[in-house]
Amino acid sequence: MVRLMPTFQTIRETILVMLVSLLLLGCSPQEAKIESLLQQLVEDDTSINQGAFNALLSIGEKASPATVMHLKAEKSPWKQHYYLEVLAKIGTESITKDLAPLAKSEDPSVREFVIELLTKFGNQHAIEPLIESLSDQKIEESIKEMATKRLQTLTGQNHLYKADMTGLEKIKTIRAWHIWWRGKEAEA
Repeated sequence: MVRLMPTFQTIRETILVMLVSLLLLGCSPQEAKIESLLQQLVEDDTSINQGAFNALLSIGEKASPATVMHLKAEKSPWKQHYYLEVLAKIGTESITKDLAPLAKSEDPSVREFVIELLTKFGNQHAIEPLIESLSDQKIEESIKEMATKRLQTLTGQNHLYKADMTGLEKIKTIRAWHIWWRGKEAEA
């Protein structure tokens, strides 16, 4: 079976139709542009990907909500990575609530990337996923260490996780975080 690759002209026409449709549906020109760029971001053509990526970075934080929406709707892990890369560059604490559920993705690389972002931008919505990540065997030790540092910043608690700890020490640290978290949930 021969796979036909869309031409640049076909892609441009599709994007133009989509932009006009979005404008007719009441989207602002910037919202329509962001939607178009997010579609281009996951195209097979790397020059289109890179151009869309750079344009989204130039828009900045205003592109975050739509990027999160596309990320959550996307089922393909490799396409999710494109959206996560954009969020890694332009995201803020405002994305934490929407990213937190993705820390339970079936794809280990997506989980790890989300945890990494939560260690960078995380607020109170990141606490539970960061604690859960400490038990995840597929997440690198260095990211777990970053997670505990972010947890310490967010909570004031001092249950340090280090890669060179013994297995028993790691279990005790993870358990201490879980006990603390359950206590906070009970208070609420």
